[in-house]
Amino acid sequence: MFRILVKFFIFNYFLVRICLADDSVIKIGIPQDVLDDFHLFLADRTPQEVFTYRTKYSSRDVVETVLLFKILELNKNKYQFFTVNSYERAIKLVQSGTIDIYATTVWKNDVNPAKAFFSDEIIRDGEFIAGIYVKEGSELLKKKFNIRTMKFLSNKAWTRDWKTIKNLGPRSLVSTTTWESVLKMINANRAEATLASFPPSRDLVRYNKIVNLVPIPNVKVSISGTRHWIVSRKSQHAQKLKARLDEMVPKFRKKKEFFKAYMQSGFFNERTVPWNVINRKGHL
Repeated sequence: MFRILVKFFIFNYFLVRICLADDSVIKIGIPQDVLDDFHLFLADRTPQEVFTYRTKYSSRDVVETVLLFKILELNKNKYQFFTVNSYERAIKLVQSGTIDIYATTVWKNDVNPAKAFFSDEIIRDGEFIAGIYVKEGSELLKKKFNIRTMKFLSNKAWTRDWKTIKNLGPRSLVSTTTWESVLKMINANRAEATLASFPPSRDLVRYNKIVNLVPIPNVKVSISGTRHWIVSRKSQHAQKLKARLDEMVPKFRKKKEFFKAYMQSGFFNERTVPWNVINRKGHL
């Protein structure tokens, strides 16, 4: 009987320790594909050892994750990743307090300000420029550009993308749930085109295991709105995370670290500067 009681107390002691440990770390939401590329991007480095953002694994999502880690200066035992592949679900998990912070920025209008704190603007209004991407080898690359004949694919939860595409007036617009689903449906010819940010590669191709996406040349789209990191108001770390973002984001802005990261990742893309913006900001 004594041994049973000892085992019971030991079990509960370690159970409490585990629960306390889980509560003490910062839970960071991140899509699985971004997490994979984040690890490949870092290789053997820590985020603090990143001084250039030019790698084949670089993208807007990845460099935003690196920037967030630089700002928060988190040690390995101070955080845990929570993979979430749906943009809409990620926002809900932050607002509910299931995760403390999301690794990449989100559109401000998609978030309830009563349930989340916002960082200062990371992507400012007018800075988000996207390409119209189609399957490599698509016949659309050989034809004269006419958006009204194109079948688009996006996600209704990506509200700014959805509204932008709808205003462009394509032949059709279908919704799916995740970026992986977008790739699979385009690969299966169930849709022809989607909006995506430009990569750092010279050919501007978005290489992927599922399907390679190529931009329609000489056209690009402006998506209005601002993007921010968000922190759950229900998080026990909320005040600490908010204070750190409030302190460091202006400093990173002043030393042009955001501009550097976005330029070197291809999101701010020098090669597409002369391309035509086919929509006007006031119409979005």
